[in-house]
Amino acid sequence: MRWQTRLSQRCALWLVVLHGALTWSAMALRVDQFPLTWAPMYSTHVDTGEAEHRKVFKDKRHVEERGWQGIRRDGATEWIRRRDVNVPMRSMWRLYYQRSWGQPPAKEKQKNSGDWSLDRWVRGLPPGAPIYSADWERRLLVSVNKTLQRAPEDADFIVRLVAMRTVMRFDGESLAPLGRSQETAEIAWRRAWSEDFRE
Repeated sequence: MRWQTRLSQRCALWLVVLHGALTWSAMALRVDQFPLTWAPMYSTHVDTGEAEHRKVFKDKRHVEERGWQGIRRDGATEWIRRRDVNVPMRSMWRLYYQRSWGQPPAKEKQKNSGDWSLDRWVRGLPPGAPIYSADWERRLLVSVNKTLQRAPEDADFIVRLVAMRTVMRFDGESLAPLGRSQETAEIAWRRAWSEDFRE
């Protein structure tokens, strides 16, 4: 009975040591996938030294009622709303207000942040080289058309997506409002992307 207790204690100790080694290795290599790490490592901050702070106004009503303006192959225009692409509001905010402008998700920013890192060294990449990159314009336009079940040769195929957002500017120290401006992003279809529709 005593040897069983010692054996179970030894197994528990090795399990804790193994778990610790695996978790710390995952942290050093910046692996953020369950079960290797338990907490997301998404926070990155780059001090731009700018005197003003910019904040995008996320207009829930706009993405519900209008969304993107889609220009079709036949020249007609239509509004592509959140319910048309069948995504939750938080995902729609990210797609409309960030990916339309080519802004990557926080996870991708974190993965590509820093200069020298162990995961770059393991992959044989030079310091500061991007580890992960995606063509967000392509992914967005292809995804919207596939969701709407439209093929590149269809007359109602979306060849251009236009998004508009309001950016509010604040003083970097006092946070006093400095005004607001409108920004427009446009994603145009490229013929090379047609390969994404081949099965």
